[in-house]
Amino acid sequence: MKIQTNPFVGALLVSGLLLPAAQAGVAPYTSADADTTYLYHFSEASGTSSAANAGSTGRAALSIDGNPYAGDTVDQALITTVLGSTGFTGFGNAASLFSDACLGVDADGNGAFRPGDSAPVGPDQMTGHSTIYGVGNAFTLEAMVNVSSITGANREIICTDTNGAAADRGFQFRINTTGNLEFNAIGTTPAAAIIPIPTTGAHAFVANEWFHVALTYDGTTLRFYWTRVAPSSTTTNEIGTNTVETVELADDAILVLGNEGRSTGGLGGEPLGGLLDEVRISKVARTPSQFIFFNEGDTDNDNLQDGWEVTYFGDLTQNGSGDFDGDGFNNLAEQTAGSNPNNSESIPGETDADGLADSWEIAHFGNLNQSGDGDPDHDFATNNDEETAGTDPNSSTSFPDSDTDGLSDGWEFNFLGDLSFTASQDPDQDLYTNAEEYTAGTNPLDQLSSPDGDADGLVDGWEVLYFHVNGDNRTTLLARQDGSGDPDGDGYTNEQEETAGTNPTTAEKPTDLDTDGLIDSWEIANFNGLDEDATGNPDGDTANNLQEQNAGSDPNSAASKPGDIDGDGILDNSGAFQPYAADSHTLHLWHLDEVDQPAMDVGSNPVTMGALNGNGRLWTPSLAGFSTGLDTSLGRGSASGGALSAKPLVNGPEDDTTMSYAGADGAFTYEAIVRIDFNPAAATSPTNAMQIVTGESDASASRIWQFRLVPINGPGNTGGTTPRLEFINIHGAIGTQSLSAPLPTSGDPDAIVQGSWYHVAVSYNGSEATPDNLKLYWTLLDPSRTQANEVFSGQMTSDLISAAPDFTIGNEGKGDPTGPGSTDGFAGVIDEVRISDIARTPGQFFFTGGAGDTDSDQLPDAWETTWFGDLSQAADGDFDHDGSDNLTEYRLGLTPNTGTSRFAATIGTGHQIQWPSVTGVTFTIERSTNLGSGSWSVLNAAFAGTAGTASFTDPSPPAGKAFYRIKLNP
Repeated sequence: MKIQTNPFVGALLVSGLLLPAAQAGVAPYTSADADTTYLYHFSEASGTSSAANAGSTGRAALSIDGNPYAGDTVDQALITTVLGSTGFTGFGNAASLFSDACLGVDADGNGAFRPGDSAPVGPDQMTGHSTIYGVGNAFTLEAMVNVSSITGANREIICTDTNGAAADRGFQFRINTTGNLEFNAIGTTPAAAIIPIPTTGAHAFVANEWFHVALTYDGTTLRFYWTRVAPSSTTTNEIGTNTVETVELADDAILVLGNEGRSTGGLGGEPLGGLLDEVRISKVARTPSQFIFFNEGDTDNDNLQDGWEVTYFGDLTQNGSGDFDGDGFNNLAEQTAGSNPNNSESIPGETDADGLADSWEIAHFGNLNQSGDGDPDHDFATNNDEETAGTDPNSSTSFPDSDTDGLSDGWEFNFLGDLSFTASQDPDQDLYTNAEEYTAGTNPLDQLSSPDGDADGLVDGWEVLYFHVNGDNRTTLLARQDGSGDPDGDGYTNEQEETAGTNPTTAEKPTDLDTDGLIDSWEIANFNGLDEDATGNPDGDTANNLQEQNAGSDPNSAASKPGDIDGDGILDNSGAFQPYAADSHTLHLWHLDEVDQPAMDVGSNPVTMGALNGNGRLWTPSLAGFSTGLDTSLGRGSASGGALSAKPLVNGPEDDTTMSYAGADGAFTYEAIVRIDFNPAAATSPTNAMQIVTGESDASASRIWQFRLVPINGPGNTGGTTPRLEFINIHGAIGTQSLSAPLPTSGDPDAIVQGSWYHVAVSYNGSEATPDNLKLYWTLLDPSRTQANEVFSGQMTSDLISAAPDFTIGNEGKGDPTGPGSTDGFAGVIDEVRISDIARTPGQFFFTGGAGDTDSDQLPDAWETTWFGDLSQAADGDFDHDGSDNLTEYRLGLTPNTGTSRFAATIGTGHQIQWPSVTGVTFTIERSTNLGSGSWSVLNAAFAGTAGTASFTDPSPPAGKAFYRIKLNP
């Protein structure tokens, strides 16, 4: 690393030669002053991937491969081909930026570059450009560049652009395609400030030569500089100004050098295409005289370089023998050492004034970026303590240990208060010794702060608290339970109970802290407290509180009771609307009749929705005939908004869900019924989108789809006069396509109205990039309606990608660094969610449930109309002549107008018998050895049906041959 001012200073330190009186020319910057936040000399050797920052932020620049983009908050791949190129004479090495190579600033200091846009914000994203601009947004950007051309491509020098929306993007400082030096504060107007780069004169561009490039802003004026790097350049060459371009730097930023931070799919789309060196970013607008490596002369012959004097003193009134800061070292000594002559704490040998000898810092860290009170190895011994003790500040096993008990003194004082404890003691009785807790970085006095030795998602001390039996050792204890266990059978795993702080061995659970069997939020909503119990009956009807809760009826209304939740005197199961029955194309079907997690899936490819977060409500009364539904409106706009998900939402892969969400040809239908609980004619607060059913992901490459409503002034609906129904094919964040339509308004039979129920659907026929392959439906749930109302028909370019999403109903599960992004809750109630592997037609949405059977033939009218076009078929008919009558095909969810879908058993491997099946039915299984009359014996008279396919293996088959038959029970 370069820490001296020029090659002559280096010679002085090595050989003891005297400093020459004056040496005009160019040389690297001296140590950073107080206004320098970033200073990269790029002096690192070839084969390395981290460039040290001599500026005040201490944030290294990491050489990375910009494409493919690893994803928001994911470590971008490091490369070793950027650093180590030959720089200008006297400047050592430089960085080489071609193709997708970038230098990303490691803002969180973890040794990896993990960018991200505004949702989620990556850990290397800086809030409001806080380390770049100063008072009045003043700043200076500068670097040395060596490129082969200034036309034909955009060549980024310093960039804070992101993959966010235009209003959230940072700036680009670059050479543009037409040979201009450009500064663009994206999202502002005008679009950019540009100044032509000289092509004639002393500073004319010449291919493959070095130039100093700079931009300053003082709050009013942008000034552009372009100067040939040569001994003859004694002042910086200003090429133009701009007072029109708006400079707005309040956006978050990822700092990338030599390339951009935004392109299709990620980073690395606008490489410098040459060499980069001596990058400096300052929080002030520097003057031409402060670009000091162009003014290294000594015009007053006082052995102090003029630029150094101007930088530190503002003029040339000091001399080499003076001691401006009174620290005992004269100005010449401070210049030679690179210390600050204005700071008495900054002295030769300890230039950064942090109490640590520079030689000790360089020996242990390779730079001067540490502080005396830092603790990089997290052993609770500060760098000052480690330097004094002679221990290694980079190793947690090397620390001051005055009592020689194997524990860091700093750790003992921090947690235990003194040095009286031994390494083998276990004061918090979590089965971990002090030595083990020190190694793990946990609190030895807190039983719930201990390692997770078996990596089951549970802190081992928590397992001790609830599952320990006298005589257990750690191995015995940890084998007893894991994070997925549910010993009290309350529907919440041990991991969920640990997170909520509830007891996993009792009826106490996150949603029922008073263990009375009633959901706490239901009690509070209905009684303003937790004083009621399950057997209470405050409205005096025939149902107690528990029964009313489970049915979705009103416990404060005698008219509303189980079986008639809307209190209209008509039994719910006799109403016009009834739940779906799964057919052969139903991948998933959630009735959402549970009042707490988990919510079960009765489709052929079931996915249990096992996580209802604290702001989600499954006990909300639904439309009569549908019991309860899901309400995720609570917490809309915040990261803790209501959500129902397959797995607990986290920022990481743990919530990824393997599932089928389309047919083999890519076709699908997503649908639900929804109640509108907001005013659709006005902008909601907040204006976030409202997710219905969503396959999102924390990693961009696994983002699949969103199916949602967008309120007025919501994303993509700014200035709209009605909400929009939208399907987004996110397609791994590459080639994302949005298809949407405004919803009907006043005067239309399907007008969106607050408080009304609607059927909503999207269907796609699996034929990519063909006209009208995707349709959107929006239909008022009125008993007179017989088919769905199409509101949009358009062309989806590509099938959905195959991935494991963060699958959610009523919100999104996409994460950010602070947690899952549950900001898009649905402002209403969602119920009867179905995913199918075909593009269903308008007549195949049985949202009238099939309750009507006007010809009394046991076949629902809607089912007959869908498959036959009229009501002419009978239950015992066999329209497709496949041997299965219509009633059997209806009951088993088969397709009655094709001979390939029929009730037939087959024999598989291991003599397993298989046949089409659905849940909610039973079968009789019989066996015969000769097919003779009366030879059939019953093996199982009530074999329960399963979703999709049922199977049976004879546990005691007879010798020789045998015959089997399966009967569908009435």
